[in-house]
Amino acid sequence: MGKVDGHLEDTETEQVTKNEQVASGEQVTWGELGCPKAIGDYRLHGAAIRVKNIHIIVAENDPRAIFTVVAFHPPLGPPEFMLGHRIA
Repeated sequence: MGKVDGHLEDTETEQVTKNEQVASGEQVTWGELGCPKAIGDYRLHGAAIRVKNIHIIVAENDPRAIFTVVAFHPPLGPPEFMLGHRIA
């Protein structure tokens, strides 16, 4: 991946497009993530969303629990996504 003649390579453009499908500020339900029972990365709309132990605790195994999605943009590489706060 990288830039070629000032343009993103096709593979990098595809990755950015996939990651933009899960944008910061989006809301997801616990059920959409499959009601995780263990920490890790879970797929949603082609992107991995990191779930931590605190999310498992506050979700209370409720598939209707709603969380925000937070994007972290490292200096190199694609954005990374993780659950934020439970809002409902």
